[in-house]
Amino acid sequence: MSSSPEPKRKRREGQLEITTRAGVAWRVLDGGGRELRRGTGNAALSLPEGLYAVEWTSAGVRSDELVRVVPGDRRATAEYVPLPTEPSLSTKSSVLTRLPDAPQLMKQAEAAAEPREKHGSAIVVITTAAGGGSAPLSPMRLYNERDVAMRADREAGRGVDLQQDEAIRYYDVPPGTFLLSFAAQTGETMQQTVPALPGRRTFVLCEGSTAKVLVAAGQGFEQLIRAGIDPARTVIVSVRGDETDDRIRERVRLARVLLHDIATGGSSLDNSLLAILDNPTTDPLLRLYGAATVVARLTSRQSPLAGETWPKRGIGAFRQQWVERAIAWLRVDKAMTIGPDETVLRWRLGEMGNSRRRLQGQRRIARPPMLAQVWRWAVEASIDEPAVIEQTAAIIAVTRSAVGAEPWLCWKAAAAKAAPSALPPARRSSASIYKLVAEAMTKAREIGSVGLDAILEQLTPEAGAAAVNLGKQINQVRPDIAELAVSLGLPASALLRRLNRTSQEIDAVLANSDGADRKGSKGVRVEAPISPPAMSRPIQEPDDPQKGRFGGIAERHHFVLSAQFFATRNPGWTRIRLTIAGPARDGELARFYVHDSFVPPELEGSFLKGRASVEVTAWGGFTVGGWIPSAKLELELDLAQMPDAPEPIRTR
Repeated sequence: MSSSPEPKRKRREGQLEITTRAGVAWRVLDGGGRELRRGTGNAALSLPEGLYAVEWTSAGVRSDELVRVVPGDRRATAEYVPLPTEPSLSTKSSVLTRLPDAPQLMKQAEAAAEPREKHGSAIVVITTAAGGGSAPLSPMRLYNERDVAMRADREAGRGVDLQQDEAIRYYDVPPGTFLLSFAAQTGETMQQTVPALPGRRTFVLCEGSTAKVLVAAGQGFEQLIRAGIDPARTVIVSVRGDETDDRIRERVRLARVLLHDIATGGSSLDNSLLAILDNPTTDPLLRLYGAATVVARLTSRQSPLAGETWPKRGIGAFRQQWVERAIAWLRVDKAMTIGPDETVLRWRLGEMGNSRRRLQGQRRIARPPMLAQVWRWAVEASIDEPAVIEQTAAIIAVTRSAVGAEPWLCWKAAAAKAAPSALPPARRSSASIYKLVAEAMTKAREIGSVGLDAILEQLTPEAGAAAVNLGKQINQVRPDIAELAVSLGLPASALLRRLNRTSQEIDAVLANSDGADRKGSKGVRVEAPISPPAMSRPIQEPDDPQKGRFGGIAERHHFVLSAQFFATRNPGWTRIRLTIAGPARDGELARFYVHDSFVPPELEGSFLKGRASVEVTAWGGFTVGGWIPSAKLELELDLAQMPDAPEPIRTR
């Protein structure tokens, strides 16, 4: 007689209590690695007895712990504890291991600065060098809206307890929008926007590191190791002087969570974090990061609430409730503004809301925003209303050199050196963008008959990028101009210039191609001009590429390289006449190698009565290289070192 199999005994259950913080997601996995539960916020779970893993995720950083669930009244607990390296920053970062001391550093700095405090607001920059060593704080400058460098209060930093690899600069400034210039790990001087809020201290926590950089040297490259700030690791928050240490530490953690969401398109907005952002006393910068997260999620048709799916019905009402909530986060004291980020977010939210009002509030921005995503939204808005983004030096620099430092918008400070090219009157209207794109698309189709690779080889990098992006839309009936502008990072005015130049370059290439086809193998071969030896030497100063490459001397063998300066209608720009004088015959050539923000960076003049000249308009000084091919002679002149150079040339 066979016996029936014994029924499988059900495992007894116990309780697991999960305690977490705002913006942290969790998962519970069994011994086989299978996910049993997931969520955000605190939770009490009933689970069969056994060993479980609780996995925490905050700002992209994962950690886990093992817990054993036993039956009965005894509850197992899993509590989230922030990692000192969160989020995704080096484990050697002194700023992160010292973050518990940040409130104390602030108080020490304020205690020293209080007797001299004038404005009730300040920007405090704390920098650390990863892995020890001296803090890469210099060169670091803070510029106001008139591009005047602010003076750091060095007395405020003397009483602060700093470690060897840390440095602090305290700027007592009026409320407003400022540009922070710093040496990046690439060796270049970068800039980003930092706001100063009334009655608050803006803390900029930076981390330095080293990077391997390839530098052109002749026909090859040299690999150099450079040290500086890694802007992607920066955290910016604001505090009042009466806040507790725990509150400030938690704010820095939440800022990292939200900045990570902005950079990746994710969302950590759970009910706990929403309650914090709804509180009017919460840091205005934290609330701004939350509003940017909401706008990004709504733009991609994803729910801002972590774990919630996009609704199938009632989308308008669903979107409106989030729009109103985000607007409330931006609604602070009338005397307080968070600069261009707030302005652009209000534009975007106005478009999304039921009113569909464009450009709510301030109608223009003159400084770049803090966040790269917000800049992309500003670019998109400028296509229909080009005047919303002014053509200031900082804006021009962003259009030429914005770098990948998500979530921050960072750019090369020196990229503004060259004045923007003038557009023909017929090319200046908003409607001309559509016309110019249509012309460029027609020419892009012609490229197909010649071959894209052959065309790109003959275009400048800027025109080549525009041609490639135009090619992606070549089969569309109506090209998406906003998508084109965002992909190139160019607002309307800059996009007009880029398309105009791209169109001209494609015309020239196609004309040369047609001429070569007609001439066949009997075409005349044009000899390439002789390049100066300087072009085979590595760039020593990334911000000033000709510095030290042409010998460092302005006078040699009776040839002299000189410059004259002339004021323009715009006080920020200077017209410069560059001249090489010497014993050359009429008609012989002289070439001038200027800053690489000029397109092209090489200018040519012909000698007449012993002088060859060219003119440029610039914002700031740079080094000029001179080359006389007939004499095989190099000259070099640093405009910023000239005694008669105007102040903008000497200091920018």
